[in-house]
Amino acid sequence: MKETFLFIIISMLGLSLKAQNPDSLYALWQDQTQADSMRVQAYEDYISNEYLYSWPDTAAILAEALHAYAKKQHYPKASATGYNLQGIANYVQGNYPQALEYFQKSLAIKEELGDKMGIAKNLNNIGLIYMNQGNTPRALEYLQKSQAIKEELGDKKGIAVILNNIGLIYHDQGNYPRALEYYQKSQAIKEELGDKKGIAGGLVNIGIIYYSQGNYPRALEDYQKSLTIFEELGINMASQPTWATSATYTRTRAISLSLWNTTKSRW
Repeated sequence: MKETFLFIIISMLGLSLKAQNPDSLYALWQDQTQADSMRVQAYEDYISNEYLYSWPDTAAILAEALHAYAKKQHYPKASATGYNLQGIANYVQGNYPQALEYFQKSLAIKEELGDKMGIAKNLNNIGLIYMNQGNTPRALEYLQKSQAIKEELGDKKGIAVILNNIGLIYHDQGNYPRALEYYQKSQAIKEELGDKKGIAGGLVNIGIIYYSQGNYPRALEDYQKSLTIFEELGINMASQPTWATSATYTRTRAISLSLWNTTKSRW
């Protein structure tokens, strides 16, 4: 992609647990008295929070335990989660063919289980692979399939994710009006849901559109709004150990400062 600092949203398969302490999550994963769904979700959160974006190689290795668990417990959803994590780990490293293979394996299991929400999330992830490979028709095909399922399920947050990612495709093509249209549709849903973190990320993408169009005052406004929200949420994006957020935050701060100096000299 031309703009590697855009907010790209890749989907995890489960719903994160409230407990975010890594020791607590790992203990829950090891607790044989807990339901399979709880144990697998805890381990997914543990890998995602501690390793997936900072040490993706380690994350991919740790995810192998989910395949063993699936066989031992006769719980195929664990393997679907493992493949999805391994797909994301490879995506983070730019190994798109391998990531695609893992996402497709996860999707096959989800389809066997009839897990529509899981199917939609895998379709989103596969669409992002095709986007990064420059295969726009296939990317749109998968993202639109994911969107249709999420609309059927009434998953508004998921729809916002897909709209954002479709916007990324048009953005990468230089079709800024179309990209802005999708970003704004996504943003409207996030505002309806009160998703402040999502709103902040969306403002970055919208700001980049205005920056690319030379509308520096508007770009500056959106960047500063985004940074303010992140700071209000207590999120220091510059220190986040992820492949995307740290770079995005640093880039946004740099552009914001540059634009402030530029627009200040014009006023």
